[in-house]
Amino acid sequence: MNILTLNDVHKRYGDTILFRGVNLAIGAGETLCIKTGVLDGGTTLLKMLAGLVEADRGTILLEGKPYAEHHPTALFNNVAMCFEEGGVLDVFTNYNNIVLPMLYHLDIEHDVIHERIYSIAEKLDLAPHMGLEPFQLNDVQKRLLNLCKALVVKPKVIIVDELQSGMSNDIRDRVLQFLKDEQQQLQFSIIMTTTAGDRTDFADRVFSIVDHTLIEEVT
Repeated sequence: MNILTLNDVHKRYGDTILFRGVNLAIGAGETLCIKTGVLDGGTTLLKMLAGLVEADRGTILLEGKPYAEHHPTALFNNVAMCFEEGGVLDVFTNYNNIVLPMLYHLDIEHDVIHERIYSIAEKLDLAPHMGLEPFQLNDVQKRLLNLCKALVVKPKVIIVDELQSGMSNDIRDRVLQFLKDEQQQLQFSIIMTTTAGDRTDFADRVFSIVDHTLIEEVT
């Protein structure tokens, strides 16, 4: 069974059409990259996949069931969004931005969650910054904080918005390798938007947004 399925998905804001007739099936453990440009709706598409924005028409299914039929805690457990911007609150420390939603949604002991958070934070070079607040991080570190927040849940799908932007080649390669290593171990699916200059060679399939829909690139 596919983990995520889009059937004839349409989205517009006022007179602006973002997507029409999008059909897509994403397998368990698969990695997709979606190449995006300026104001082409890539972030909105990811938010629809994460259940944060509703499609105007069509259906998005998680393991064969529409999102509306999943309990919010089930969605939290299964689909995690890694934002390019936002996703964390400056009123909380970086650590509390991660731990508080987990304590609310997951029936796991705090010490287990704590160990899981720091295990990933260390690999992303975030451990020294967990007691700080998000505004004290640079843009790359904020995206890595969102990635850490997504990974600690151990979801079935991780949705990632332009993670590579602003990264040096060394940081980018190291983070992507870490993400693929985690994926190999936990078998989650990855849907990632990319922009000019980003790597896509690690993806199973690569798509572009053309004429308000997704077109798969042929390699």
